[in-house]
Amino acid sequence: MDEIDNDYGTRFLWITDSDLLKSSERQTEYFDFLMKLQSQNNISFSYLGYGEIPNWAIMNQSLKNVGGNSYYADTNDELETKIRDDYDRFVYPAIGNIKINISLMPWIGEDRTDYRTSWYSVNNFLPTNNYYTHTRKNEIKNMDPGEHKIFLYYLNIDAVNRILRDQYLREIYSNGTIPVGFCSVEYYSYDQDKIIYRTFPLEVKYTADYDEYHDYTDKTVQKYTILQNTGFILKELSQLVSKRQYYTAILLADSQIKLLEKYADENPEEEIMTDIGVLKKTKELLMEQAKSLNYIR
Repeated sequence: MDEIDNDYGTRFLWITDSDLLKSSERQTEYFDFLMKLQSQNNISFSYLGYGEIPNWAIMNQSLKNVGGNSYYADTNDELETKIRDDYDRFVYPAIGNIKINISLMPWIGEDRTDYRTSWYSVNNFLPTNNYYTHTRKNEIKNMDPGEHKIFLYYLNIDAVNRILRDQYLREIYSNGTIPVGFCSVEYYSYDQDKIIYRTFPLEVKYTADYDEYHDYTDKTVQKYTILQNTGFILKELSQLVSKRQYYTAILLADSQIKLLEKYADENPEEEIMTDIGVLKKTKELLMEQAKSLNYIR
C-alpha cells in the first residue's frame, strides 16, 4: 500500500467465486474494518461475485460507506463487462462545468442560409432564418471519457469592395489568413480545484485554389454540419406541411437522407443511421398524407 500515491483515488475491485461474508460474523467485521481503514487512504472498494451469491444486504451495507458497488456475473464474458462498468463508475472527469463562448470580429457575420444552397436543391424553398440560429454561448455540465462536442458556426466575410475601402482590412487580408474571432473556454479543474480560463484565436485561410480548399476541408466538420441540420429540417417539414407544401417537404427530407447515406456508406455510425431512420419514416408519413389528400399520386 505504500506504493500508492494518495493524491489520487484508487479503486480496489474484489473478485471472488465464494461468499466472503458467509463464514462468520467476525469475517464481516474484519471486511468492514478493512474497507473503512483503507478509505482513509483514498481507496474505494467494489465487489464482484462470480459463482456463489453473497449476502447482498450485508455486503452493500459495507460497500456504501466507501463509495463502492457490488456486481454478480454468471458467465466468463460478463466478467470483463462488469469490470469495465465499475471502472466507468469510478473514474471522474478531470474538468467540468465547461462554458464555451464565441466572439466574432466586427467584419464577420453569422450566415444561416447560403451554406445550404449547394446541398439542398429544392426549388422554391427558402429556409426559415429563426430555425437556424446558433447560440454564441454553449455550456456543458460534464462529458464522459472519450466524448467530444463540436459547435458549428456558419460565417460570412464582408464583400471585397468594403475591404478595398478599408486600409486596416486590406492589410489583414493581404497574407490570406483572416482573423475570425476568439473562442473563450471556462471550466472547473478538479485537479487544481479552481476555475480556469483559456482563449483560442479563430482564423480562416483564403485560397483561390479549389484543390487546396478541397484537401483542407475537414470531413468530420462536414459530417456534423449535415447531422446538425436534421433537427432544423424536421422543423421546416412541419411548417411546409402546415402550408400544404407536401412536394417540397418530401424533396427536402429526401435530400437530407441522401446526404447522410453518403456518410453511412463509409461509416455507418449510430447517429447517422438514427437520423436516416427518422427521416425515412417521416418521408413515408408525408407520402401517405399527400396521397390521401390527392396532392400527389
